[in-house]
Amino acid sequence: MPTATSVDLCALCGNDGGTHQACVVSSANGEIDQGDILTPHYEMWEAIALPTDPKTPSSIWVTSLPRLLIGEHSCEWASWLRSHYWKIDQKPFDNPTWLIQHTELMNTLIPEFQATGAVVTRERQNSFDLPGSIGNLSGRPDIVAVSGNTGVICEAKAAQPRPEHRIQLLIYLWALPQTRHWKGVSFEGVLAYPDHRVAVSASEIDDTFKASLRALLQRVGGETPAVKVPSVSECRFCPILESECPERLEGDGDAEEEESADF
Repeated sequence: MPTATSVDLCALCGNDGGTHQACVVSSANGEIDQGDILTPHYEMWEAIALPTDPKTPSSIWVTSLPRLLIGEHSCEWASWLRSHYWKIDQKPFDNPTWLIQHTELMNTLIPEFQATGAVVTRERQNSFDLPGSIGNLSGRPDIVAVSGNTGVICEAKAAQPRPEHRIQLLIYLWALPQTRHWKGVSFEGVLAYPDHRVAVSASEIDDTFKASLRALLQRVGGETPAVKVPSVSECRFCPILESECPERLEGDGDAEEEESADF
């Protein structure tokens, strides 16, 4: 790693007065451009070159949160990066089978909700950006059906049920009534799978859920980069490429260990 010389600026948290403990903006005779960051998130300090096209304000996508919120994923840095920068080296989503199955399920669900007499909107019609102190919470529920001051938010899931599906829907149930378009509407939720439906009540959004969600939003949406927690099990499904994340782990996470002689 090049030898870095500190400058009197903190680009991460805005504190002035020179170097501080959270981050150091560095330069090294042109070898490290200003804006590169040295951060004490690891045992060794490491230069991290971030993309140069920041989102202003940050935009946190709802789907990046559920697995972090329930502890199924631990690496908040991936969500932090995608929340703060537009152009990132990452794999495109390429699963035509899932896309077709999801579309077929949506085409089945829409007439069911329309038959109730509700005003029904789908996918891109439901896009929202809810502003907060650290940036925007952005999302796009699959189906929103409104009758007067009551409504249903439905998420179509072509895959097998997973805990994060419920959490994603709960975040929508928390966020949509705060937006200008749906303010004052009392929502309930439905998870729709190909062979069954699951009702999700807004009453599940208690103080503990709100506090945990707010804390996660602060970490993912804040200026200071979240901590990287690379692991084979998470990295294999992470779209962010090694060019953006040199710590990315590849390999066989199921490789057999040598047999222990102690038992």
